[in-house]
Amino acid sequence: MVAKLESIGAQELMEEVIEPPTWLVEGLLPTSSTNLLCSPPKFGKSIFCLQLGHSVATGQTFLNRKTEQAGVVYLCLEDQHYRLQRRLWALADESTDDFRLVKQAATLGTGLIDQLNQYLDERPETRLVIVDTLQITRDPGADYSYAADYTDLRAFKALSDKRDVCTLIVHHLRKAESASDQFADISGTTGISGAVDGMLVMKKEKRSSSDCCLSVTGRDVEYMEIMLRREGMRWSFVEQLTEAEAFEATIPDEVKAVVTWLAEGVCRWEGSATELIEALHIEDVTPAAFGKRLSQHHEWMRDHGVLYNMRRTGSKRLIELMLLPE
Repeated sequence: MVAKLESIGAQELMEEVIEPPTWLVEGLLPTSSTNLLCSPPKFGKSIFCLQLGHSVATGQTFLNRKTEQAGVVYLCLEDQHYRLQRRLWALADESTDDFRLVKQAATLGTGLIDQLNQYLDERPETRLVIVDTLQITRDPGADYSYAADYTDLRAFKALSDKRDVCTLIVHHLRKAESASDQFADISGTTGISGAVDGMLVMKKEKRSSSDCCLSVTGRDVEYMEIMLRREGMRWSFVEQLTEAEAFEATIPDEVKAVVTWLAEGVCRWEGSATELIEALHIEDVTPAAFGKRLSQHHEWMRDHGVLYNMRRTGSKRLIELMLLPE
């Protein structure tokens, strides 16, 4: 027999007293949530997780944010005790056994969720579960369709909701990068991002750089971009960008150069993308890519006083630029 649907009235829900989730890391990671931490490989995600786990377990600040002290279990399934020990030595002079590290666990298909439920029964003080990485928890030869991606992440989501814990799952970014949406770079189908509550994406302008941008979005988290700096075995907070500053940072330098050029006295210009590249002495961008970026950001250009248009003349595509009156 099919189970009956359970419902609640909108007015009843409005009047009900419901305790909000606890912020394990203020404004960043709440309980009853499942979150992804993504970056390219060998980027410092595991160091991020080790620092996070230590901070929550000891009640210390994390990236300049308050933490709620709680038990932490870190499934560091790609590391050995030798490496973890040395990273902990570099991270702190002392830690706590409320921060537990697990280097072997079942897969999703062979009982991982049952193992975690059993662990939480035995250690109810645990509020943060870190899984490093998603890939190693999936069964060899598993299906990677939208349905499979969604089902696997929903298994973690169900655990987080039922046990009122925060789950942070380490994952990777795809090689091909989106020009406008870093969250679209998460490897796999959209079933992965659609099943979770929050996403944290780490990116650098250059892989050799010690600085990175942590972009954060979620159902209960406001969009933010936090600039971090890697110092040995620790990530440190540099600054947090406002939403306007974060958006400004996504505008390509060559688009900004066009606006500056017109504002400095050009006022009106017409020609091909190739001619515009030559006029501005821009390097490392093709005419096609340049034209695309101007089109993508034409609203930003208009907001900054430049009207962009593209028209066809026979076989040619001509760019029209005009400085708008103040």
